[in-house]
Amino acid sequence: MKNVLKNRNFQLLFMGNLVSQIGQSFFGFAIGWYILTLTESPFQAGLFIAINGLIQTLLVPFLSVYADRWHKGRILFATDLVRGIFILIAGILIYQFNDLNIIIAVLYLNAVIMAIAHAFFSPAAMAIIPEIVGDEHLREAMSLNSFVNSIQQLTGVLLAGFTYALLGIVGIFVLTGVAFILSAISELFIRLNHQKPDTKSDFKSYLNELSFGLKYLLQTTGLKEMLILIILLNFSIAPVFSNIYPYVFNIVLNRPPFDLSLASAALSIGTLIGGVSVGVLSKNISIKQAMKGGILATFFILLVHHLWLVMGAENWLSYSLFFPLFLAILFVFGWVNMWINIPFNTGLTKAIEPSVRGRVLGLVSTIAQGLIPVAIFLTGLLLEITSVRIVLIILTVVGFLPFMLFLKSKAVNELLGSLKENQQMA
Repeated sequence: MKNVLKNRNFQLLFMGNLVSQIGQSFFGFAIGWYILTLTESPFQAGLFIAINGLIQTLLVPFLSVYADRWHKGRILFATDLVRGIFILIAGILIYQFNDLNIIIAVLYLNAVIMAIAHAFFSPAAMAIIPEIVGDEHLREAMSLNSFVNSIQQLTGVLLAGFTYALLGIVGIFVLTGVAFILSAISELFIRLNHQKPDTKSDFKSYLNELSFGLKYLLQTTGLKEMLILIILLNFSIAPVFSNIYPYVFNIVLNRPPFDLSLASAALSIGTLIGGVSVGVLSKNISIKQAMKGGILATFFILLVHHLWLVMGAENWLSYSLFFPLFLAILFVFGWVNMWINIPFNTGLTKAIEPSVRGRVLGLVSTIAQGLIPVAIFLTGLLLEITSVRIVLIILTVVGFLPFMLFLKSKAVNELLGSLKENQQMA
C-alpha cells in the first residue's frame, strides 16, 4: 500500500474523497432523520430517498459515457463543486423559510441536483483509479478506497448525530457544502494523461457506446447472474439501513439521533477493519473463496441481526441490553460484508478492458443499484401499514435468494474462476 500512497494523484484523490465522503455520509444521515421528524411518515421518508436513487439509476448509464470521453479529474472537480454550492444555497433557504411545503420543495429540488451530479461523479470515480495506479496496484488502491468509505461513514455519522442535536439541519447543510468544496479543490490538481477521442461527440455516438457497454456486460460469462446476486443482496439489505433504522430509533423507540449515529459507527468500524483484513489476509485466498465465505457469513449474521432488531423494536428486551449487543452485531456484519465487496469489485474491475471501464462500470453500478430505490419505496410503504417484524421477515426471504444463486449457479462460479486473480487475490 505504500507504493499507492506515494502516488501524488492518488493522494489528491484519496484526500478529496475522504473529505467529500464524510460530507456525503454527514448529509445522508441527517436528511433522512430530518424528513422523518418533519412528517412522522416512513412512507414520505422512503419516497424522498427512493426518488434520489431512481434519478441516479436512470442517468448513470447515459452519463457514464462521458467518463470515458472527458477528463475524469475535471468531472470529479466540477461535480463536487456543484454539490457544495447548491447544498449551501439549500441550507440558506431552509434557514430563511419556516413553511413546511417550502422546506420540502427545497429538499426535493436539492436532491434532484445532487443525484444528477452524483450520476456524473460515480462512473468517473470508479474508472479513474486504475488510470492513476495501474492494474498492478489496483487491489491495494481498492482496499484503500474501502478504507476511505469506512472512515467517512464512521466520522460522518458520529459528527452528524452530534451536530444535528447541536446546530440543527442548517448546520449540517453548511458543513456538508464546505466539505464538497474542499474536495473539489483537492481534485482540481489531479493530473492525468487524458486523450480526447477521435470521434465526434454526439448523442448518437453516446447511444452506440452505451449499447456496446451493454453488449459487453451481457456477453461476459456469468456476469449477468453475478449482478442478479448483487441486486438481490442490495434489495434485502439497503432498506434496513435507509428505512428501518431511522424509523425504529426515531419513531418506535423515540431515541435521540446520536444513538443511530453510534449504530452506524459500529457498522463503519466493522467495514474499516474488514477492509484492512481483506487487504492483509487475502494474499493467498482466491476471489471465489473469499466471496463464498463472505456470503455465507453475511447471511448468518443477517438472521441474527433481524431477530435481535425485532426483539428490540417490540420491547421484548430492555434498551440497556438491546443496544450494546446490537452494536456488536453491526460491527461483525460490517467486517464480513467486506469479504464480498472488495473481492467482487477488484475482480470485476480487472476483468473489464480499460478502454470501456467507464461505461461498463457505470452500467454495472446502475444494474447493481437498480432495485434499491424500489426496495426503499416499498419498505417505506410497508412500514406505514404493517410492523417492523413483518417487513424484516420479507427482507430475510429476499436475502436468502442470492445465497442459493451463488451456491447453485455454474455460470457465477465460472466467472469467478476466469478472473485474472483466479489463483489468489494478491
